[in-house]
Amino acid sequence: MARITREQAANKIGSGRLTITTAGTERPLSDGRILLDTGSITAATIGFVTKPVGGNATITDSGNGFVTAGFTAGMIIRVSGSTSNNGTFHIIDVDAGVLTLDAQHNLTTEAAGATINVYENIKVDAIRLNAPTSNTGVLYIGPVGVSSINGDELASGSTIAYEIADLSTIYLDTATNGNIVTFSFIYIKKS
Repeated sequence: MARITREQAANKIGSGRLTITTAGTERPLSDGRILLDTGSITAATIGFVTKPVGGNATITDSGNGFVTAGFTAGMIIRVSGSTSNNGTFHIIDVDAGVLTLDAQHNLTTEAAGATINVYENIKVDAIRLNAPTSNTGVLYIGPVGVSSINGDELASGSTIAYEIADLSTIYLDTATNGNIVTFSFIYIKKS
């Protein structure tokens, strides 16, 4: 029996879900709800505050869920689902309702309201996407610009798998409003 390496043992399993609400409008998979073992939150209570003079930009959570979700100082995070603040950021301090970012980062002030994902920056090794049998149309999967012409088709009740490094490189579209994709992936923490 072969032993697994330390690197393989450090791999973790994550999962997610994305609903394509508007047919013909591609969305990155990273806009979906991302669930990791620690360092992930998806909520409509998340807002962004621009860097004040002599201070640091912050990400806020009026639901006070950052500590419970496992965020820690020194963590590199990704944000998706924001109107103006999607990206990768370095946390220097964590409070239940505030992530303080490294001075190099600035944000555009954005009130809570939209569903925002904040999750630890990860390297994905492989992903499996599933289309529930309740879907009424085909999903199209591919890079930015995906459509029914150039995307891999994922029919209702079907599964497809890819080797990838970043969830934000997979885009989805559909011809039918409201189709859903669920996904699971193997990842390692990335600095």
